[in-house]
Amino acid sequence: MTTLLTCSQLYVISVLIDELNSSLLLIVLVVLTAMGGYAMAPGVIDLTTLSALTLGTFLQSAAANSTNQVIEVKYDRQMKRTMNRPIVRGLIR
Repeated sequence: MTTLLTCSQLYVISVLIDELNSSLLLIVLVVLTAMGGYAMAPGVIDLTTLSALTLGTFLQSAAANSTNQVIEVKYDRQMKRTMNRPIVRGLIR
């Protein structure tokens, strides 16, 4: 069974995604890509497996993002775009 999204549904999704910050946007895109890959695989879609895939991908992507921010503190201090991150400002140790 294939479900296609209508243009209005895609528009609502794009508006919601536009409101997210860049880190969360990246995580959402990675999760959606993983879900799309699972949906394209041959066989029956199992909701338990899809749920585990979605949650696991979200958590892994969030962990990778957090690790990246910890590793790159000295570089983030130098960049105007990233100098106000909580780790750089010392709000999180």
